[in-house]
Amino acid sequence: MNEEVDRSPGEDALQNITPIGSGSVVTSKHGRLVPLKTKAECRAGSETIDVYVIEIPIKSANGLLNLLKDAIPGQDTVDILHLRRFAKADFLPPGLQKRFFTTHDPLDSSDAIINDEVQHPSLQRRDPIPAPSTPKLHLLICPAFLIHLEDLSAVFAKHSQLFGSAAPPAIHVVPVPALAPTSAEQAEIWSRTYWPTVYKRSNPFGPHPSILSHAETYMLSDVGYWMALAGSVARDAKERGYGPSVGCVIVERGGSAETASAKPEVVVVAGDARNCEHAGSAEVPAEGNPMGHAVMRAISLVAQKRSLQSNGTSSPHQLSPALPKKDVSLDFPLTPLEQNIFGQDNLQHNGYLCLDLEIYVTHEPCVMCSMAILHSRFGRCVFGKRMCRTGGLTADDGLSYGMFWRPELNWKFLCWEWVGEGVEDKGSEMTDGVGEDVHC
Repeated sequence: MNEEVDRSPGEDALQNITPIGSGSVVTSKHGRLVPLKTKAECRAGSETIDVYVIEIPIKSANGLLNLLKDAIPGQDTVDILHLRRFAKADFLPPGLQKRFFTTHDPLDSSDAIINDEVQHPSLQRRDPIPAPSTPKLHLLICPAFLIHLEDLSAVFAKHSQLFGSAAPPAIHVVPVPALAPTSAEQAEIWSRTYWPTVYKRSNPFGPHPSILSHAETYMLSDVGYWMALAGSVARDAKERGYGPSVGCVIVERGGSAETASAKPEVVVVAGDARNCEHAGSAEVPAEGNPMGHAVMRAISLVAQKRSLQSNGTSSPHQLSPALPKKDVSLDFPLTPLEQNIFGQDNLQHNGYLCLDLEIYVTHEPCVMCSMAILHSRFGRCVFGKRMCRTGGLTADDGLSYGMFWRPELNWKFLCWEWVGEGVEDKGSEMTDGVGEDVHC
C-alpha cells in the first residue's frame, strides 16, 4: 500500500459516541489486543506422547528408515511431521544430552538436522561435545504405542550390522509434543525442552497468524473508541438500575472479516438490562432476565434494525417513555444513548443476521451470549474483562470452552482480549463492581 489510509472513526462516528445527557464525549482508551488461544491451541501446548529414540551411525540412516517402514506398520497414520526425524547430539535439549550420553557425536559445519528443511533458529549450535570415531545421529523412530519395546528390540537384534556392533542399541523412551506448534516461539521452547521441533508458519488449530495480523491493522486505530463507548453504555445502564455494569457495542466496518477496510459505523449499543423491570425496587433478583444481557439485547437491536429496513421504515420507533413490564426480549432502546445510535439508518441494507459485524463487550460473554454471537455470524469480537467462572470464549482459563473457534461448531470468528495501557491485571479497568460469578 503506497499511502496511509485513515481508519479512525469519522465525524459521524464520533458524534455517535457522545453520550446524550452526560455532557462529555467518550475518550478513547489506549491498550492492546491479545488474540485468544483456541481450545485446540491450548491442547497442542500441553499434550505429549512417548516416542522411541536411538543412536545410529550416519551411514545406516537410509537402511534403518527402510527397515522401520516395513517393521512398523501404521506410521503414516500418526502426524509427527513437526518433529525432526534426525538430530545430532549437540542439538538435542540439554536434558536429553545429560540423560543419553557419556560420549557424543562429532561436530562439523554441516546442518544440525538431516533433512531438506531450513534449520530453525532455536537449533543453533551448542557447545562442542567430544566425538567418538564413528559419526552418529539420533533417530526418532515412531510413537511408542505403535510397537512394543520388546518387539522393536527384536527387530534391531536381527539387523545388528546396521549399528556397527554386535549388541543392539539402547532404545530410549522420550516424551514429545503430540501436536504441531502454533508459533515460532513455541517451537523454540519445545526444541530446548523436548525434541528439535519445526514451525511451519501456519496455525492448524486456529486462525492463521496473517489473518489476525491483517484484522488488527484495521482495528487498532479505533478499538479504543468502541471499548470506551461500551464502558459508557455499561455505566449508564447501571446508574439507571437496569443491571450490572456491562455494555456492548456493535460496529459495521464493511467488507468481510478478512478484508474489512471501510470506515466503521456504530450500528447499535446496549447496556445490561436484566433487572430493568425491578429498577428502583429494593428487591432485585440474583440473575434477572437472561434476555436482558447486553450481548443479547444488542443482537436483538440489530435484528430490529434489519426488520425496519425490510419493511421500508425509514425512522425507527422512538424511545419508550415507560418500560414495558412484560416484554422479555427487551429488543428496543432503553436509554437516550441507545436510541441516539439505534435511530440512525447506518446499517448496510440486505445484510444477513450479524454477518461479519464486530462486537465489543466490557466483559467476557457468558456461554449463552457466546453461542448467540456465534450463531449470529459475527466476524470479530473483543472483550475487556475475563470472566473465569462464567465466560464462554477463553480456552486457557476458567471454563475453557473457547467457543469462538471450535471445529465441531458451524461458525468461527476472531476473538481478542483488550488489555488497557498500564493495566497489569487484564481487563481490571472494566470490572466496575461486576462480580466473578456474574453471567455477562
